[in-house]
Amino acid sequence: MNVVAGAAGGSTIVTVSTGSIRVHQSTAADLKAQVAQASTVWAVQSAQVGTWNIGTVTTVSSVAGVVKAQQNSTVWNVQARLFDGVSNALVSATSNPSSNAQALAVRPVIHTLLTYSASTTGQSSATTIISSNATTRGKVFAYSITSTLAGPVEWGIYNGATRLWGGVLAAPSSAISGVNLAVSPPAYLFANSTGAALTFNVASSNTGLNVSLAYWLST
Repeated sequence: MNVVAGAAGGSTIVTVSTGSIRVHQSTAADLKAQVAQASTVWAVQSAQVGTWNIGTVTTVSSVAGVVKAQQNSTVWNVQARLFDGVSNALVSATSNPSSNAQALAVRPVIHTLLTYSASTTGQSSATTIISSNATTRGKVFAYSITSTLAGPVEWGIYNGATRLWGGVLAAPSSAISGVNLAVSPPAYLFANSTGAALTFNVASSNTGLNVSLAYWLST
């Protein structure tokens, strides 16, 4: 390794094969030194990533040993390529690729499963099942609705003022009528919109039905 040392504009060259170099300062200018690799050329440059600002771009062609970087902020931002178990590169895209697509097998993250259940839902007026929220919506994946009323009783589930689901129940004398349906989450049957409540109501007053629903909240 060659070391160019000395004051500003100095040109003294010292060749070092083994050992270490210690710089002794007598003036401020004495510490100015330029170090260049004598054989294989390698370059280390650093780029700005997020709040970590170093200034240039990092490229390493050949380095014997380990290159270390010191964190300059509280956040590390790293850009990396992903490969699957058989060394196929996983490349992100904003649209469906036409061919040769590689992907990871993933499962969706579902929020806590919630339930609603009451024996007089929709009695006299609409019953709120999932309250309106500006950022989340409830996705119903199972329901059971039963009645002992001779009826017929028309019922509906509403997203705000829009009817999403409904039916008519009529129980024979001393019997029960009902409906139920379920799918496995993350699939769902229907959902309310952000900013609108999910409600249940019947066409006649004072004819509340026995209603149970299972749902989860999605952002």
